Amino acid sequence: MLTNLQILIESGESEHLEFKSSFGGVTGGVTGGVTGGVTGGVTGLFDFIKNNPGKNSKEIKKALNLSQRTLERGLKQLKDHNKVMFKGIPKTGGYYIIDKEIIAWMNKND
Repeated sequence: MLTNLQILIESGESEHLEFKSSFGGVTGGVTGGVTGGVTGGVTGLFDFIKNNPGKNSKEIKKALNLSQRTLERGLKQLKDHNKVMFKGIPKTGGYYIIDKEIIAWMNKND
C-alpha cells in the first residue's frame, strides 16, 4: 500500500513524499521465515535419516540437537508424507527413508 505524506516545512512550502506502508511485508517476512524454518528443519531431518539410516529417535535428537517435541513433529510430517518409516522394534529399530523404486521392485519380486 502506498501512502502519500506531505510535510510542511517551516517556510510554508510543502514537500511531497511517498513511502511504503509495509505491514504486509513484515507479516510476509515473519511468515516466510517461520515457514522456511519449519521446512528447513524437516528437510534437515530427512537428509540426516537419508545419510544415517537406522538411527533411532534418541540418536537423531542428539545429533541434530532437537527437542523431543520438535523431533516428533518432524518425524510425523515425514511419515505422513510417506518419506520415512520406522523399521524394527522400539528398543533397537530405527528410521529409514522410503525409496518408492525399491519398494515397487520388492513388491514386484514377491
